[in-house]
Amino acid sequence: MKNPSVFLLLGLLFFTSRLAAQTNTNPPADKVRFSLETEVPNFFQSGFSAGASLWLPNSHWSFGLAVAGSEQRGNTRNIIFSNGDQLDRVRNTWLVRAEARYHLRTHQEGFYASLRVGYEEFEATLGDVSRAQNNAFVTPGLGYTWFVKGRKGFFIQPYAGVIVVLGRGEARTIGNVTYQLNWFFPNPNLALGWKF
Repeated sequence: MKNPSVFLLLGLLFFTSRLAAQTNTNPPADKVRFSLETEVPNFFQSGFSAGASLWLPNSHWSFGLAVAGSEQRGNTRNIIFSNGDQLDRVRNTWLVRAEARYHLRTHQEGFYASLRVGYEEFEATLGDVSRAQNNAFVTPGLGYTWFVKGRKGFFIQPYAGVIVVLGRGEARTIGNVTYQLNWFFPNPNLALGWKF
């Protein structure tokens, strides 16, 4: 396997699962909780992902911050850029984002609606020429939080949203390819995390 990040992710999951066997998985409901998360698909796309969230007690709300990046391969390039399939490489070099989640239940397990706002850089490459562009984005979405045991510890979060690009800029040209960042595109994801 070319990406050592996958081994790091698997090691982290093993370590946290060992901790789960030693910790109380039913926390008091009146305590602010903190979690660390990562989005799995980024690691399979030569990327990275790290996030942290604050879970308010007896509340429908949780809030998070994250950084990520990945290489867009195959048809994904065309979803992000018009004529993206004609580029040799499309990379989301980095992004930073904040997220507010409204959970349907105050124990915060189950379905939630979220709104993400952030700023990112994409880099398009054709031959030995690369061009970067930055843009802001807003992502409304729906997700589900499932705790493996109790309501703290290891959790899995499938998510689906739509990225709406703000300030996408003009069409750009590299060589004979003219491309432009699309106004919006789907954002399915799967996060793994640990709630302390």
